[in-house]
Amino acid sequence: MRWLSLSPFVEPATREHLLPFVGRSFHDTLVTALAEVSPSAEILEAGELARRCLAQYMIWDALPTFLANLSDLGLQSMSDREGTSNGSPQWVYYQNRRNLMLKAGKYLDQLLTFLDEQVGAGNTEFDTYANDEARQYLRSDFFRSPEEMDQYLNIQGSRRAFNAIIPHFKQAERRQLVPVLSAEFYAEAKVMATDPARTQVQSELIELCQHYVAQLGLQSALPSLTCVISGDGIQVVSSTDGFETKRGGTGGQFQQSAIIRLKDAAEVRGQGALKDLQEFLRANVASFPTYEANQPAEVETENVIYQEGGGAVGLF
Repeated sequence: MRWLSLSPFVEPATREHLLPFVGRSFHDTLVTALAEVSPSAEILEAGELARRCLAQYMIWDALPTFLANLSDLGLQSMSDREGTSNGSPQWVYYQNRRNLMLKAGKYLDQLLTFLDEQVGAGNTEFDTYANDEARQYLRSDFFRSPEEMDQYLNIQGSRRAFNAIIPHFKQAERRQLVPVLSAEFYAEAKVMATDPARTQVQSELIELCQHYVAQLGLQSALPSLTCVISGDGIQVVSSTDGFETKRGGTGGQFQQSAIIRLKDAAEVRGQGALKDLQEFLRANVASFPTYEANQPAEVETENVIYQEGGGAVGLF
């Protein structure tokens, strides 16, 4: 394929898929740095990862355009000038589109992980990324980073997955965890969650709260996530256009049946996590005076926060 055919897709793919995560300021800084005579090894690595990611998104965006042409007669299939090439079978087209999107997502996550590592190491070449709003994580009271979420859900360290799922965790904390702990003790527990000097019993409490919130949040998030389920892993993708969502099968295909199974398993685990949390609080009530003074009646809290056909979160 000629570069001239692909080049018109560079800017649209950059705006749609890359800039929301790295920011325009860092993108422009990276382009300028790569054009220098001797860019640093870190800048070269960042550029290579960004190009790999962007190349997949560009081809993904371009494929439908290359297969058809809009003329005065309407949408027509494309063929070579000699008329000797046949279009690819539909399953090959869909398979390639799926693979491109999966690779693009993996490369983007690799890029973001590398950039975060450079910021953590204090590399000033990445200051524009460090200070850009695109880098800022969403957070909940009990989950502050992708690494914390990865302990309970296999998001493979993905910041994109973390940002997509964390609003559902925040909702679960407000709607499900507060009634279990009481509002007064919840306010105390969320401070414990960020305290590196907390005691052993406090750490056990936070872990049980996180486990409970993770399962409820997953139930809420799954139906509305644009994602691929592979085993018990969750990979958020930019689009599932063309993915076969209703058919069964194996591998990393985006499957409705896999989502239902994972959601059902999360519901069972959530019920178990609630029981574990309540038993722990009963056994250690003397260690938490605020909970003892405001102990709520032990009732089953609402456990399913998604209903088929809804997929709503809050007002949306």
